[in-house]
Amino acid sequence: MKGIIFTKENFLLTIKGLKTQTRRIIPEKVIEKFYNYDDRVSSVGKPDGIACIRLYEEDFLPQFSRYKVGEIVYLKEPYQHAIVHEMVGYGYFYGCDKIEDYSCDLSWFREMSRDGSSEWQERWNKYEDEKMNKLFMPEIAARYFIKITGVKAERLQDISEEDCLLEGIKIGRCGNESKWMKAFYAPDDNQPYITAKSAYEEVFNRINGKGAWRINPFVWVYDYELTKQF
Repeated sequence: MKGIIFTKENFLLTIKGLKTQTRRIIPEKVIEKFYNYDDRVSSVGKPDGIACIRLYEEDFLPQFSRYKVGEIVYLKEPYQHAIVHEMVGYGYFYGCDKIEDYSCDLSWFREMSRDGSSEWQERWNKYEDEKMNKLFMPEIAARYFIKITGVKAERLQDISEEDCLLEGIKIGRCGNESKWMKAFYAPDDNQPYITAKSAYEEVFNRINGKGAWRINPFVWVYDYELTKQF
């Protein structure tokens, strides 16, 4: 099973069901595949002289997407090996949870099979008190999963106001009680924006680097929903 990484803010929005869409920049090597295909189709015709049917970017690129419609993907997050002696249990402590004393609160605890406990003890001894990088989180440690429900390709700046809301942009207002106006906000940010698109621009630049929005790259647009592991 493949994993997917979100920022902490987008991870929390996803598990709360407040974010159901994500955009990922399409690698340059995939874009080159399209340009090579486009050159080939433009220069080759059928024997009867009728030109080949040409696929445009939005039709050609999705076949190379990392995630496919119907696929189950696990969410990666910081994690830590844990042993609860009172339960004689073995499991994980997760870094996105704000639990100060997890020895007294077991709501975070995901118990693993007690088979092979010696192997788990060995891993715990090795990684005790060490927060593991979410980049390397294995499927077995995952607790949240999403199902891909839609895949398409488009230019980044073609995002609609509606899709910005699916990306986790919040609707609010700014001003005072007597004089206020509708506004849009990026996650964990109190800076108001006039449009959802301008708020999403801030989010995208924050994740992908200053100026990433201006480049207007091709992106894969993934729609998804929370689901259980199968």
